[in-house]
Amino acid sequence: MVEKFLFALAVINFPRYLYWRALFSRRFAHDTRTFKYVLYLRPTDPGFSDLPTSMDWLIKQGVVSRDELLFVVDAKIGAQYLAQIKAIGYHYVYFPEMLKKANLRLLLDKLKMIAQQLTGTNAGRRLTLKAYLSVLRQAYAWEAFYQQYQVGTFIAIQEPGNPARYLYQKTHGSRSIFLYLSSAYLGDSPYNGYYSRLIFDRLLTSKIPLIKFQRYENYFDRYQDIGIINADLIRRLKADRPKLAELAKQLNIPSDKTIISVFDDNSDTYDTMPIADARDYVNWLKMALEADQRLFFLYKPRSLSVFSREPELRRAFERLVNHERCLFVPGLVKKYSAIELMALSELVITVFSSSTLTEALAGGVKAICFRPRSEINSPFWSKMEEQPELIFHDRDQMSRQIDHWLKTPAERQTACRAIDSYCDGQALKRLKDALK
Repeated sequence: MVEKFLFALAVINFPRYLYWRALFSRRFAHDTRTFKYVLYLRPTDPGFSDLPTSMDWLIKQGVVSRDELLFVVDAKIGAQYLAQIKAIGYHYVYFPEMLKKANLRLLLDKLKMIAQQLTGTNAGRRLTLKAYLSVLRQAYAWEAFYQQYQVGTFIAIQEPGNPARYLYQKTHGSRSIFLYLSSAYLGDSPYNGYYSRLIFDRLLTSKIPLIKFQRYENYFDRYQDIGIINADLIRRLKADRPKLAELAKQLNIPSDKTIISVFDDNSDTYDTMPIADARDYVNWLKMALEADQRLFFLYKPRSLSVFSREPELRRAFERLVNHERCLFVPGLVKKYSAIELMALSELVITVFSSSTLTEALAGGVKAICFRPRSEINSPFWSKMEEQPELIFHDRDQMSRQIDHWLKTPAERQTACRAIDSYCDGQALKRLKDALK
């Protein structure tokens, strides 16, 4: 009864509150500004930097011009991050500031109509107070946005996004594109449920058939294979010899060593490998270092919490990262990206569920992968198993493959075509054409 009373009170009074606020408001929206693209920024993003993973890489790589792109921050963020966004000089809109410029009187009729729609259906009557107010807040914010901006395409990079938000934007004539940076490996990953609520006009990525998304009841008008973006960035960095020399100097890597970058894929929220497999993996890596004085490892784990879950695993991890020829690059340190480390390396050692395998192979970097024998087969792995020298299940296999690939040209790893339709370093050009 209390919830019903509060819900009725909100239905009646929330629009009235906005009305009275509008009566005493002298604020009016500025002239409408037009942008071709919009990209979201979130507090967890790397932000603006020289890294290829920064959120302004579309501008820095020449895919879009800075005058075409509007950065949107639709949630509260820290003062330091906001100051960084302002200082960089790009076009941006920060919702808490934008709402102060909104013409509340023009918003009133629209919000009244939305409120009537929410309360005029049986489904609407069952809305909780929290859900009702949340919908009105979103409607209020986005109507205020479209008072001041006209935009063509919203770009979502990796993030699934908010289906309700995208559907609402469609009512204003905007379209949306989902850009997935990696490869066909998505369908085999243990967290593909993460991409289970996608509503976009187009999907741009590499060799991911729509069926892989549609089986999770996602919706796309069109799929376009453009190649693996991160692989393209790796190829560009590999060709920039001065940049690689500077990077090696910054990392203080001895010039007489063979650089191997090492990755895993355990996060704070899930483990892609059982503890026993993770323990074997780090133990074998340390043994490989001790067996070959030429090797220098750059180890960038995805997360650190997994290594504290079992004492023996923690000790094995500490022995590896404290080795004199292993440079530990924590995943949370954004100064050096996985893309940069792969471009600097002669070989990549990674695990079965990490996108670094496909990105390295398509980027022209030799790679091998630890795959526990218990891992389920799939069409992707059937292709990969045709080249058993790419996959190791135990320490001896890993040692043989390290030795083999350090003596063998990258061109011999023909698995690239099973991952990327192109493998030509032109993914960014195709992305630019696709966004037109």
